[in-house]
Amino acid sequence: MICLKKVSVLIALLICLIMLSSCSGDAAGLVNGDKVPLWQYQSALDYNVASYENYYAAYGITMTDDMKAAMMPELEYNSWNSAVFNEIIAQAADEKGLTVTDDEIQTYIDEKVMPQFTDDADYQTWLTEQNLTEDQLRDLVMVSLLYNKLYDELTADVNITEEDARAK
Repeated sequence: MICLKKVSVLIALLICLIMLSSCSGDAAGLVNGDKVPLWQYQSALDYNVASYENYYAAYGITMTDDMKAAMMPELEYNSWNSAVFNEIIAQAADEKGLTVTDDEIQTYIDEKVMPQFTDDADYQTWLTEQNLTEDQLRDLVMVSLLYNKLYDELTADVNITEEDARAK
């Protein structure tokens, strides 16, 4: 049996790290002069809506249009904040020359994502339930790996002793 809750938590964390790169089409806004593509913001918003629908469905509740409308301002706000955060992360990683390879993405998927599924059909069902394509999942994994590399780079020289942690 698939542990959808664990996988959903993984994707919820990853969606917080979705990188918003330049693409054709309208921009949702700008971050330090760089465009946040509308389609990527919309994709994050769609994912957030689907996540809430799945959450309520797990308790036997079908979201009505009124429920969605009431939640939409918060979901839009959270999606935009996530987009801004991730664009700033992307810009900082770019400044440091940090990248993620296709092999690193595939290794993560093979080692962390796929073992949670019994077969490809389960995986495809889960992607559909999460309102994700395989390309979107790869983008989410790429952002997570990029964030980790940036974090490691920025904290490499940080050494906090137990004494430091206990000091007021």
